[in-house]
Amino acid sequence: MTFLITDSDKPLLMDTVPALKLTHFNGEPARGEVYAYMRCYACNGALHLSFTEFDEAPPEGTHMALALMPADKDDSFLYLTLDKAAKCDLKLLDARTNNCVKALTPPSVSIVTGSDEQGLYWCAETVIEKEIFDKVLSSPMKSGSVFAGNVFLCKDGEAAFGSAFKVPIEESVPTTAGFDVFTLVPY
Repeated sequence: MTFLITDSDKPLLMDTVPALKLTHFNGEPARGEVYAYMRCYACNGALHLSFTEFDEAPPEGTHMALALMPADKDDSFLYLTLDKAAKCDLKLLDARTNNCVKALTPPSVSIVTGSDEQGLYWCAETVIEKEIFDKVLSSPMKSGSVFAGNVFLCKDGEAAFGSAFKVPIEESVPTTAGFDVFTLVPY
């Protein structure tokens, strides 16, 4: 399944862009299959991200993650993790070993909490700047660009995890197994 990322020349409201829901679970997470999703759009080469998890008090070590790599490369991928406490990590990982190739300066994160008809939630918003895509991945974030990736919900020390795209049961996070297509389209 291809996930379309809107590319705009001006900022957009997150509620106006598609949500990529985490609907696949490997194992039985201790807190059950928590409803979570990611929304994103590109603007002037940067990737604006919003991660929402419907769990008012996630256990310490619980985080959402985005794994992303240019579709025409298979040697390394960008791995972003963030949690409800606004702790964020951004790394370039080796696609074969999942080891860190380069630690990157993590972006700032803003946290919002609230409730809607689905229940109580927390939401983390951040931006991966244009320079990361241009210099680190050598692949611009613009209309027509194609990336491979996945979104995860996991907890440190727990083998079970959720993902947007199905991952083989023998895999653990982070992984490139189960990556699917992210295509940038004009607004």
